[in-house]
Amino acid sequence: MECLLCLKTCSDYIAEYSKEWSEFKVKNLVDKHLWAIQESTSPLCICMICWTELDRFNKFYACIEQAHNILKQAVAKPPSDPLDPFPQEVLLESEIDQAILFTADSNQGNELYLVHGDNQGLFDGNYDDETNEENAKNVSCNNVPANTNNECMDECMSDTSPVNFIIDAAKRNKADYDAFLKEHFKITCDKCYQTLETFALLAQHYSKSHNERGYVVCCETKFFYRHFLVDHIKYHLNPDYFKCTYCDKSFSTRRCLQIHIQLHEDRKHACDKCDKKYIKRYLLEKHKLTHMPKPEKKFSCNECGKLYVSQHALNYHEKAVHQNVYARVCEVCGQTLPDAFSYKQHMLRHNPKPVKCEDCGLLVTSQITLKYHRDLKHPVGGSREYSCPICQRISPNMRAHKAHIKETHEAKQKFECTLCNKKFKRRDKLKCHMAVHTGNLSYSCSWCPKQFITSSNMTHHRKKVHPTEWEEEQRKKYSGNLPPRLQKCNSNKSS
Repeated sequence: MECLLCLKTCSDYIAEYSKEWSEFKVKNLVDKHLWAIQESTSPLCICMICWTELDRFNKFYACIEQAHNILKQAVAKPPSDPLDPFPQEVLLESEIDQAILFTADSNQGNELYLVHGDNQGLFDGNYDDETNEENAKNVSCNNVPANTNNECMDECMSDTSPVNFIIDAAKRNKADYDAFLKEHFKITCDKCYQTLETFALLAQHYSKSHNERGYVVCCETKFFYRHFLVDHIKYHLNPDYFKCTYCDKSFSTRRCLQIHIQLHEDRKHACDKCDKKYIKRYLLEKHKLTHMPKPEKKFSCNECGKLYVSQHALNYHEKAVHQNVYARVCEVCGQTLPDAFSYKQHMLRHNPKPVKCEDCGLLVTSQITLKYHRDLKHPVGGSREYSCPICQRISPNMRAHKAHIKETHEAKQKFECTLCNKKFKRRDKLKCHMAVHTGNLSYSCSWCPKQFITSSNMTHHRKKVHPTEWEEEQRKKYSGNLPPRLQKCNSNKSS
């Protein structure tokens, strides 16, 4: 893949959709320390060489920023007792809670710490504990001018300095993690099956014996970081370990829970062109690009002519649609899905776990499908009508409005029948038309032997000839309730 920064093709990288990308906040660091970089590839990635340099600079930036913050507080504080030969440096609670990011070089690689007030969020790589501790101390003092007096150097190396606080917190976390893993998990090399005592020894073993980054395998998943493995084992021990405190829904990872909790937060950023609302402003700004008029979309696909707002979006479209880079094949039915998300949603059809809509009782296959249904049928703030600017047709929601404009006013009749040269705007319409020529009766009524050329004809037959069976089938889909559209029909008939 091509690195976002150096634009070189690399095999060792951090990808946009990986755990490391989100946990290390790679894109945030790029935006924070570098100028606006054009995203020329999709998905994004950053090679390990560029990441090492960026991470080292961010550590330097954090140390300087922290030093000046402490200086400001020192100026505001009353002078220390002159009789006290060892004045202690006090960190405010807000400073401790703030995440402090820095790296410590070692012979085996880099170690990344992310320290919070609750000592959570430790990231570990291939390292040696003692070497890293010494290097971290050296890094904290390397930037001190040569004429700095010994008292300042001693204070920098004192037990109460911020750097030592970070190291001590990290070492406590590592000790707790190692003790937990020793009790509940057997750390084994996936290459030679050698058993190691700690995660650090495993990392060293991989580096020396196999010349690659160390990891542990569990549930067919590779864990490169100790804290991810600890979370995973705790989930095995307690399936409700990552449980939402708002709705009691449980998740398998901490990241999934964090994303889910955002659904319970207030969506205060609303789009002025449709009904959608977002938790973060940057998500709203990204969404607004979908409303950009066609003349402003300057990136055109050479294959199908579809227009996009950025090169990044165009690249993803070409790889996903025309090159099938992210395609996956269902092992059950053989259907090819365009990406991992579509594959996951498709597999729910083979292993359904029905979710019920609380408003109408409809049973759907997943929470994502439920959200899709609610946005269409039960939008927040009530239904809203959308008028077509060309023919003034009223659509009940934005999705139907867009589909009407695209299919009725924008789509071209590019699907042509090879027998009678009749043209259609949609492929499925051409498929139904071809059945007229072939006489292929592809659809059969489940309540009688009659067969039909099209699905719509069969549906019309079932509703008209088998109304009782039809209503029972619809009730099953809606948890025993009568579907809203049938309720309206019944009420109209009775009136």
